[in-house]
Order: sequence, then structure tokens, then C-alpha cells
Amino acid sequence: MLLKELREQIVEAGVRLVEGHLTYLSSGNISARDPESGLIAIKPSGGDYLELTPEDILVIDDEGDVIEGAGRPSSETPMHTLVYRRRDDVNGAIHTHSPVATAWSVAGREIPPVTVGQALTEGAIPIAPYRQPGTRAVGEGALEAMGSGFAVVLQNHGPFVVGQNLRMALAAAFVVEEAARVAFYATLLSERPRLVTEDDYQRMLGGGSKG
Repeated sequence: MLLKELREQIVEAGVRLVEGHLTYLSSGNISARDPESGLIAIKPSGGDYLELTPEDILVIDDEGDVIEGAGRPSSETPMHTLVYRRRDDVNGAIHTHSPVATAWSVAGREIPPVTVGQALTEGAIPIAPYRQPGTRAVGEGALEAMGSGFAVVLQNHGPFVVGQNLRMALAAAFVVEEAARVAFYATLLSERPRLVTEDDYQRMLGGGSKG
């Protein structure tokens, strides 16, 4: 995929995140990898989503060195580059500060499997322990908690989601916040809300029951 298209997708995704109240101003970060070249398009540090243009999006290698563009890449570049080095199946990554999902992490509780949409994130969404933002340790903690899944919430920090491409990662970002909201309301309404089971998800994905 051409890097020009990835830059355009990042700008579009940023607007969608702001309009969906998953982030604001310049908080959070977005990246996408070109599977052919291995180069990564990533949001610049401090760039306001509603003011970004494709030309503002930087191109870096998987070590975080800038190949194209002016300015500094996102402060969470170490987390993004680490996931691309470790996960061949990932070509899009988004970190948001969506409030309800973050609240679950502050409470130290994973987001339970409550919506059918969580088939995209493989059910319950785990919490990664707190690490200093902007460090490689954040990425290590996120990857350990996420395993082979596609979503995690960084404690006191916000969701980090990945996908086979940026559009899938964007969908996962919305799934995480929707699940967080539904789970919150469900726990207010019932002490034992009905959870979606692994078999439920397997049937939705066409895999049948594992039993």
C-alpha cells in the first residue's frame, strides 16, 4: 500500500476519533505500516487531529527513525514500533484516551465480554499495568497483556488497539469504548450480567464451538 494513502487514512481516522469522543485535541496517537516496505506512517507529536493534513504525517522505520516529514513522531512511537516488530499480523495501531475504558483500567478491572462487537477484540479486554508513558516499557506491558489479541487498556492511560490494517484498528477502538460503557451500565443494573461466551464468539466468527 502506498504511504500516501496511509497518511490520508491517519488524518481521516483522527477526525473520526475526535467526532466519536474517543480522544480530543492532540491526545493519543495513530500509526499504520506499509506491509511491502515495512515503513510506518505515524501522527506527529502534538498535532491537533482536526488540523492535520497528510503532509503532516511522518514516515519512520521500525526503529523510530524519521524517513520523511518534519517534526517529531508521536511520543508513544516506541510502543507502536515494538508492536510492528513483534506482530507480523498487525499493520495498524491506535492509542486513545477514551474515558469509560480508561475508567475500567483505573479501577484495575478488565472490560468483560458484554457485546457481540467484542468478537473483533477477542472478547474480554485486559488491563496492562501502569508504565511510564513514552517508554518501551509501555509497549512491553501492552503486548504481554494483549497476547495474540487486538486490544488492551493501559492502566490510567487509555486503550491501545491494533488490527490487520488501520480500518480494523479504528473499528476496535470504537468497540472497546462501547463495551466499556455497556459493561458499566450492566453492572449497575445487575449483579450478574449475562456475558458473551467464547463459544458465542466462535459461532459468530463461523468457527463453531470449541467444545
